Amino acid sequence: MHIRILAGSLSGNSGSSIYNRNLASQLAQRNYDVSVLAFDRPGDLGPKIDLHVISPPSFKQTPWFWRFYSPLRARYVQRKMKSIDLSCPDIVVAAEHYFIKPHVGRFPSASLLYVPHSLTVAKEIDGREFSSQLSRTVTRHHYVSLQRWAIKECKAVVRFSHYAADELECSFPVHSASRMVVNPMPVEIPTGQGERESEAASPIRLLFVGRLVESKGVDLLLTSLGKMRGGDWKLTIVGDGEQRASLEQLSTDLGIAPQVEFTGVCSNPGERYRKADLFVFPSRLESTGLVVLEAMSYGVPCLALASDGTKVCNANDELISHRQDGLLANGEMEFEHLLSDALNDPCKLRIMGMKARERIVNEHRWDKHMDRWQQIFDLCIE
Repeated sequence: MHIRILAGSLSGNSGSSIYNRNLASQLAQRNYDVSVLAFDRPGDLGPKIDLHVISPPSFKQTPWFWRFYSPLRARYVQRKMKSIDLSCPDIVVAAEHYFIKPHVGRFPSASLLYVPHSLTVAKEIDGREFSSQLSRTVTRHHYVSLQRWAIKECKAVVRFSHYAADELECSFPVHSASRMVVNPMPVEIPTGQGERESEAASPIRLLFVGRLVESKGVDLLLTSLGKMRGGDWKLTIVGDGEQRASLEQLSTDLGIAPQVEFTGVCSNPGERYRKADLFVFPSRLESTGLVVLEAMSYGVPCLALASDGTKVCNANDELISHRQDGLLANGEMEFEHLLSDALNDPCKLRIMGMKARERIVNEHRWDKHMDRWQQIFDLCIE
Protein backbone atom coordinates (compact mmCIF):
# COMPACT_ATOMS: atom_id res chain seq x y z
CA MET A 1 0.00 0.00 0.00
CA HIS A 2 1.33 3.43 -0.96
CA ILE A 3 0.73 6.15 1.66
CA ARG A 4 1.65 9.77 1.02
CA ILE A 5 2.03 12.35 3.79
CA LEU A 6 1.34 15.99 2.92
CA ALA A 7 3.60 17.33 5.64
CA GLY A 8 4.42 21.00 5.11
CA SER A 9 7.59 21.82 7.02
CA LEU A 10 9.67 18.84 8.15
CA SER A 11 12.92 20.34 9.39
CA GLY A 12 11.59 22.41 12.29
CA ASN A 13 11.03 21.59 15.97
CA SER A 14 7.29 22.21 15.97
CA GLY A 15 5.00 19.41 17.11
CA SER A 16 3.66 18.89 13.58
CA SER A 17 7.17 18.62 12.06
CA ILE A 18 8.27 16.10 14.69
CA TYR A 19 5.08 14.09 14.32
CA ASN A 20 5.21 13.90 10.51
CA ARG A 21 8.87 12.83 10.52
CA ASN A 22 8.12 10.09 13.03
CA LEU A 23 4.95 9.01 11.24
CA ALA A 24 6.85 8.57 7.96
CA SER A 25 9.50 6.52 9.74
CA GLN A 26 6.95 4.36 11.54
CA LEU A 27 5.04 3.66 8.30
CA ALA A 28 8.27 2.67 6.54
CA GLN A 29 9.14 0.31 9.41
CA ARG A 30 5.77 -1.38 8.86
CA ASN A 31 6.72 -1.92 5.22
CA TYR A 32 4.35 0.60 3.67
CA ASP A 33 5.41 2.33 0.48
CA VAL A 34 5.86 5.86 1.88
CA SER A 35 6.20 9.17 0.07
CA VAL A 36 6.23 12.64 1.63
CA LEU A 37 5.50 16.04 0.13
CA ALA A 38 7.10 18.90 2.08
CA PHE A 39 8.31 22.50 1.91
CA ASP A 40 11.83 21.56 3.06
CA ARG A 41 14.27 18.68 3.40
CA PRO A 42 15.13 17.43 6.91
CA GLY A 43 18.56 16.09 7.74
CA ASP A 44 17.66 12.41 7.65
CA LEU A 45 14.21 11.10 6.79
CA GLY A 46 15.33 7.54 6.07
CA PRO A 47 16.28 5.62 2.91
CA LYS A 48 12.89 3.93 2.42
CA ILE A 49 10.96 7.22 2.17
CA ASP A 50 10.42 9.01 -1.14
CA LEU A 51 10.63 12.77 -0.41
CA HIS A 52 9.35 15.47 -2.78
CA VAL A 53 10.05 19.13 -1.95
CA ILE A 54 8.16 22.23 -3.06
CA SER A 55 10.27 25.13 -1.82
CA PRO A 56 8.28 28.10 -0.47
CA PRO A 57 7.85 31.04 -2.89
CA SER A 58 10.27 33.96 -2.74
CA PHE A 59 7.74 36.78 -3.09
CA LYS A 60 6.90 37.07 0.62
CA GLN A 61 8.81 40.34 1.11
CA THR A 62 7.58 42.02 -2.09
CA PRO A 63 5.82 45.32 -1.24
CA TRP A 64 2.04 44.92 -0.88
CA PHE A 65 2.10 41.26 -1.94
CA TRP A 66 2.69 40.09 1.64
CA ARG A 67 -0.81 41.28 2.55
CA PHE A 68 -2.21 38.57 0.30
CA TYR A 69 0.58 36.04 0.85
CA SER A 70 -1.72 33.15 1.77
CA PRO A 71 -3.81 32.96 -1.45
CA LEU A 72 -0.74 33.77 -3.59
CA ARG A 73 1.16 30.93 -1.96
CA ALA A 74 -1.75 28.57 -2.65
CA ARG A 75 -1.61 29.39 -6.38
CA TYR A 76 2.15 28.93 -6.37
CA VAL A 77 1.83 25.47 -4.79
CA GLN A 78 -0.88 24.51 -7.26
CA ARG A 79 1.40 25.30 -10.20
CA LYS A 80 4.35 23.46 -8.66
CA MET A 81 2.21 20.41 -7.87
CA LYS A 82 1.51 19.91 -11.57
CA SER A 83 5.21 19.79 -12.46
CA ILE A 84 6.40 17.24 -9.86
CA ASP A 85 6.84 13.63 -10.91
CA LEU A 86 4.41 11.88 -8.58
CA SER A 87 2.60 8.56 -8.70
CA CYS A 88 -0.92 8.14 -7.36
CA PRO A 89 -0.95 6.90 -3.75
CA ASP A 90 -3.61 4.67 -2.24
CA ILE A 91 -4.05 6.85 0.85
CA VAL A 92 -3.13 10.47 1.57
CA VAL A 93 -2.47 11.61 5.16
CA ALA A 94 -2.97 15.34 4.75
CA ALA A 95 -1.68 17.85 7.30
CA GLU A 96 -0.52 20.81 5.17
CA HIS A 97 -3.48 22.88 3.94
CA TYR A 98 -1.67 24.36 0.93
CA PHE A 99 -1.07 20.88 -0.50
CA ILE A 100 -4.49 19.30 -0.05
CA LYS A 101 -6.65 20.86 -2.75
CA PRO A 102 -4.08 20.70 -5.60
CA HIS A 103 -3.17 17.12 -4.64
CA VAL A 104 -6.81 16.04 -4.69
CA GLY A 105 -7.19 17.79 -8.04
CA ARG A 106 -4.33 15.72 -9.45
CA PHE A 107 -5.17 12.42 -7.71
CA PRO A 108 -8.93 12.37 -7.04
CA SER A 109 -9.04 8.58 -6.61
CA ALA A 110 -6.69 8.53 -3.59
CA SER A 111 -8.40 8.19 -0.21
CA LEU A 112 -7.95 11.44 1.73
CA LEU A 113 -7.42 11.42 5.50
CA TYR A 114 -7.33 14.95 6.92
CA VAL A 115 -5.06 15.41 9.98
CA PRO A 116 -5.16 19.06 11.17
CA HIS A 117 -2.60 19.82 13.87
CA SER A 118 -4.01 23.15 15.06
CA LEU A 119 -7.13 23.23 17.24
CA THR A 120 -8.85 25.06 14.39
CA VAL A 121 -7.14 27.24 11.81
CA ALA A 122 -9.23 30.25 12.87
CA LYS A 123 -8.07 30.04 16.49
CA GLU A 124 -4.49 29.41 15.41
CA ILE A 125 -4.47 32.56 13.26
CA ASP A 126 -6.26 34.62 15.91
CA GLY A 127 -3.44 33.73 18.31
CA ARG A 128 -0.67 35.00 16.00
CA GLU A 129 0.72 38.47 15.49
CA PHE A 130 0.13 40.22 12.15
CA SER A 131 1.46 43.54 10.92
CA SER A 132 -1.99 44.64 9.79
CA GLN A 133 -5.62 43.70 10.31
CA LEU A 134 -6.02 43.32 6.55
CA SER A 135 -3.32 40.65 6.44
CA ARG A 136 -4.96 38.80 9.35
CA THR A 137 -8.41 38.95 7.73
CA VAL A 138 -7.20 37.70 4.34
CA THR A 139 -5.15 34.89 5.90
CA ARG A 140 -7.95 33.82 8.23
CA HIS A 141 -10.55 33.74 5.47
CA HIS A 142 -8.29 31.76 3.17
CA TYR A 143 -7.31 29.14 5.77
CA VAL A 144 -10.88 28.67 6.99
CA SER A 145 -12.01 28.04 3.41
CA LEU A 146 -9.19 25.51 2.94
CA GLN A 147 -10.13 23.73 6.17
CA ARG A 148 -13.81 23.62 5.28
CA TRP A 149 -12.96 22.18 1.85
CA ALA A 150 -10.66 19.51 3.32
CA ILE A 151 -13.27 18.39 5.85
CA LYS A 152 -15.90 18.15 3.14
CA GLU A 153 -13.72 16.14 0.75
CA CYS A 154 -11.95 13.70 3.09
CA LYS A 155 -12.98 10.18 4.07
CA ALA A 156 -12.07 10.82 7.71
CA VAL A 157 -10.78 13.59 9.96
CA VAL A 158 -8.15 12.25 12.36
CA ARG A 159 -7.62 14.21 15.59
CA PHE A 160 -5.30 13.62 18.54
CA SER A 161 -7.82 14.41 21.29
CA HIS A 162 -11.56 14.38 21.85
CA TYR A 163 -11.42 18.07 22.72
CA ALA A 164 -9.85 18.88 19.34
CA ALA A 165 -12.49 16.75 17.61
CA ASP A 166 -15.29 18.57 19.42
CA GLU A 167 -13.82 21.97 18.53
CA LEU A 168 -13.75 21.11 14.84
CA GLU A 169 -17.27 19.72 14.93
CA CYS A 170 -18.52 22.95 16.51
CA SER A 171 -16.79 25.02 13.83
CA PHE A 172 -17.92 22.88 10.88
CA PRO A 173 -20.99 20.95 12.12
CA VAL A 174 -22.40 20.10 8.70
CA HIS A 175 -19.38 18.23 7.40
CA SER A 176 -17.24 16.86 10.21
CA ALA A 177 -19.18 14.96 12.88
CA SER A 178 -19.86 11.66 11.10
CA ARG A 179 -16.24 11.13 9.97
CA MET A 180 -14.30 12.16 13.06
CA VAL A 181 -11.72 9.68 14.41
CA VAL A 182 -9.59 10.18 17.53
CA ASN A 183 -6.10 8.67 17.61
CA PRO A 184 -4.25 9.94 20.73
CA MET A 185 -0.86 11.60 20.16
CA PRO A 186 2.12 9.24 20.61
CA VAL A 187 5.63 9.87 21.92
CA GLU A 188 8.85 7.89 21.97
CA ILE A 189 9.36 6.30 25.39
CA PRO A 190 12.87 7.08 26.74
CA THR A 191 14.86 4.24 28.21
CA GLY A 192 15.05 5.92 31.62
CA GLN A 193 13.40 8.74 33.47
CA GLY A 194 14.98 11.82 34.96
CA GLU A 195 16.28 11.45 38.50
CA ARG A 196 17.91 13.96 40.81
CA GLU A 197 21.04 13.18 42.74
CA SER A 198 19.20 12.91 46.07
CA GLU A 199 15.85 13.66 47.66
CA ALA A 200 17.26 16.90 49.07
CA ALA A 201 18.82 18.08 45.81
CA SER A 202 18.21 21.71 44.99
CA PRO A 203 17.30 23.98 43.38
CA ILE A 204 13.96 22.74 42.10
CA ARG A 205 14.32 22.67 38.35
CA LEU A 206 11.43 24.05 36.34
CA LEU A 207 11.27 23.57 32.57
CA PHE A 208 9.30 25.13 29.71
CA VAL A 209 9.67 23.94 26.10
CA GLY A 210 7.84 25.66 23.24
CA ARG A 211 7.55 28.64 20.93
CA LEU A 212 7.86 31.99 22.67
CA VAL A 213 4.61 33.49 21.45
CA GLU A 214 1.71 35.10 23.29
CA SER A 215 -0.56 32.04 23.29
CA LYS A 216 2.01 29.95 25.21
CA GLY A 217 1.53 32.05 28.35
CA VAL A 218 5.20 32.35 29.35
CA ASP A 219 4.43 35.86 30.62
CA LEU A 220 2.06 34.30 33.17
CA LEU A 221 4.77 31.88 34.26
CA LEU A 222 7.36 34.61 34.75
CA THR A 223 4.93 36.91 36.52
CA SER A 224 3.99 34.11 38.91
CA LEU A 225 7.64 33.31 39.62
CA GLY A 226 8.30 37.02 40.14
CA LYS A 227 6.33 36.71 43.37
CA MET A 228 8.60 33.84 44.42
CA ARG A 229 11.94 35.41 43.52
CA GLY A 230 14.81 34.36 45.69
CA GLY A 231 13.20 30.96 46.27
CA ASP A 232 15.00 27.67 45.75
CA TRP A 233 14.15 27.21 42.06
CA LYS A 234 15.67 27.52 38.61
CA LEU A 235 13.67 27.93 35.38
CA THR A 236 14.95 26.83 31.96
CA ILE A 237 13.07 28.10 28.90
CA VAL A 238 13.80 26.09 25.75
CA GLY A 239 12.56 27.66 22.53
CA ASP A 240 12.48 30.85 20.52
CA GLY A 241 9.94 33.19 19.00
CA GLU A 242 8.72 36.72 18.57
CA GLN A 243 8.29 37.29 22.32
CA ARG A 244 11.76 36.21 23.44
CA ALA A 245 13.22 39.70 23.83
CA SER A 246 10.20 41.00 25.74
CA LEU A 247 10.16 37.92 27.99
CA GLU A 248 13.86 38.32 28.78
CA GLN A 249 13.17 41.94 29.67
CA LEU A 250 10.23 40.89 31.82
CA SER A 251 12.40 38.49 33.81
CA THR A 252 14.86 41.33 34.39
CA ASP A 253 12.10 43.73 35.46
CA LEU A 254 10.73 41.13 37.89
CA GLY A 255 14.16 40.61 39.44
CA ILE A 256 14.35 36.91 38.54
CA ALA A 257 16.78 37.03 35.59
CA PRO A 258 19.54 35.23 37.57
CA GLN A 259 17.14 32.31 38.09
CA VAL A 260 15.87 32.11 34.49
CA GLU A 261 17.83 30.63 31.58
CA PHE A 262 16.76 31.19 27.95
CA THR A 263 18.47 28.50 25.85
CA GLY A 264 16.92 29.14 22.44
CA VAL A 265 15.89 26.23 20.24
CA CYS A 266 17.23 22.83 21.28
CA SER A 267 17.09 20.02 18.69
CA ASN A 268 17.21 17.34 21.39
CA PRO A 269 15.71 18.47 24.71
CA GLY A 270 15.95 14.99 26.24
CA GLU A 271 18.63 15.93 28.73
CA ARG A 272 16.58 18.96 29.80
CA TYR A 273 13.62 16.69 30.56
CA ARG A 274 15.83 14.26 32.47
CA LYS A 275 17.04 17.00 34.82
CA ALA A 276 13.65 18.66 35.38
CA ASP A 277 11.47 18.33 38.47
CA LEU A 278 8.36 20.07 37.08
CA PHE A 279 7.32 20.92 33.54
CA VAL A 280 5.47 24.25 33.51
CA PHE A 281 3.23 24.84 30.50
CA PRO A 282 0.70 27.68 30.85
CA SER A 283 -0.31 27.55 27.17
CA ARG A 284 -3.73 29.01 26.43
CA LEU A 285 -4.19 27.40 23.00
CA GLU A 286 -3.22 23.80 22.17
CA SER A 287 -4.64 20.99 20.08
CA THR A 288 -2.56 18.39 21.91
CA GLY A 289 0.50 19.37 23.91
CA LEU A 290 3.24 17.11 22.52
CA VAL A 291 5.80 18.61 24.90
CA VAL A 292 3.53 17.74 27.83
CA LEU A 293 3.56 14.09 26.75
CA GLU A 294 7.32 14.20 26.21
CA ALA A 295 7.89 15.54 29.71
CA MET A 296 5.59 12.93 31.24
CA SER A 297 7.41 10.16 29.36
CA TYR A 298 10.57 11.17 31.26
CA GLY A 299 8.76 10.98 34.57
CA VAL A 300 8.30 14.74 34.87
CA PRO A 301 4.87 15.92 36.04
CA CYS A 302 3.31 18.93 34.33
CA LEU A 303 1.60 22.03 35.68
CA ALA A 304 -0.76 23.34 33.01
CA LEU A 305 -3.92 25.38 32.54
CA ALA A 306 -7.23 23.54 32.26
CA SER A 307 -9.47 24.52 29.37
CA ASP A 308 -12.36 26.87 30.02
CA GLY A 309 -13.54 26.83 26.40
CA THR A 310 -13.06 30.57 25.91
CA LYS A 311 -9.76 32.14 26.99
CA VAL A 312 -8.04 28.79 27.45
CA CYS A 313 -8.61 26.08 24.84
CA ASN A 314 -6.69 22.81 25.12
CA ALA A 315 -6.99 19.07 25.77
CA ASN A 316 -4.94 19.03 28.98
CA ASP A 317 -7.63 17.27 31.00
CA GLU A 318 -7.27 14.30 28.61
CA LEU A 319 -3.54 14.15 29.25
CA ILE A 320 -3.28 14.98 32.97
CA SER A 321 -5.18 13.75 36.03
CA HIS A 322 -5.04 16.54 38.60
CA ARG A 323 -2.86 15.79 41.65
CA GLN A 324 -2.31 12.22 40.42
CA ASP A 325 0.12 12.49 37.50
CA GLY A 326 0.26 16.28 37.21
CA LEU A 327 -1.40 19.55 38.13
CA LEU A 328 -4.25 21.36 36.32
CA ALA A 329 -5.04 24.97 37.17
CA ASN A 330 -8.46 26.51 36.68
CA GLY A 331 -7.31 29.98 35.74
CA GLU A 332 -4.23 32.10 36.24
CA MET A 333 -4.63 32.64 39.99
CA GLU A 334 -4.78 28.90 40.64
CA PHE A 335 -1.78 28.37 38.35
CA GLU A 336 0.24 30.67 40.60
CA HIS A 337 -1.10 28.95 43.72
CA LEU A 338 -0.28 25.43 42.47
CA LEU A 339 3.18 26.55 41.39
CA SER A 340 3.87 27.92 44.85
CA ASP A 341 2.65 24.70 46.47
CA ALA A 342 4.87 22.61 44.19
CA LEU A 343 7.93 24.67 45.09
CA ASN A 344 7.17 24.28 48.78
CA ASP A 345 6.60 20.51 48.62
CA PRO A 346 8.78 19.03 45.83
CA CYS A 347 8.59 15.48 47.20
CA LYS A 348 5.07 15.14 45.76
CA LEU A 349 6.47 15.87 42.31
CA ARG A 350 8.43 12.61 42.30
CA ILE A 351 5.34 10.54 43.03
CA MET A 352 3.30 12.32 40.35
CA GLY A 353 6.20 11.94 37.92
CA MET A 354 6.26 8.16 38.27
CA LYS A 355 2.53 8.00 37.61
CA ALA A 356 2.91 10.37 34.65
CA ARG A 357 5.45 8.08 32.99
CA GLU A 358 3.25 5.05 33.66
CA ARG A 359 0.33 6.79 31.94
CA ILE A 360 2.37 7.55 28.83
CA VAL A 361 3.67 3.97 28.62
CA ASN A 362 0.11 2.62 28.86
CA GLU A 363 -1.68 5.09 26.56
CA HIS A 364 0.68 6.99 24.24
CA ARG A 365 3.21 4.57 22.75
CA TRP A 366 3.90 4.71 19.02
CA ASP A 367 3.03 1.03 18.51
CA LYS A 368 -0.49 1.59 19.82
CA HIS A 369 -0.83 4.75 17.72
CA MET A 370 0.21 2.88 14.56
CA ASP A 371 -2.16 0.00 15.31
CA ARG A 372 -5.00 2.54 15.33
CA TRP A 373 -3.71 4.01 12.05
CA GLN A 374 -3.80 0.51 10.56
CA GLN A 375 -7.48 0.21 11.50
CA ILE A 376 -8.19 3.57 9.85
CA PHE A 377 -6.36 2.52 6.67
CA ASP A 378 -8.29 -0.74 6.53
CA LEU A 379 -11.61 1.12 6.72
CA CYS A 380 -10.52 3.43 3.88
CA ILE A 381 -9.75 0.66 1.44
CA GLU A 382 -12.75 -1.59 2.15
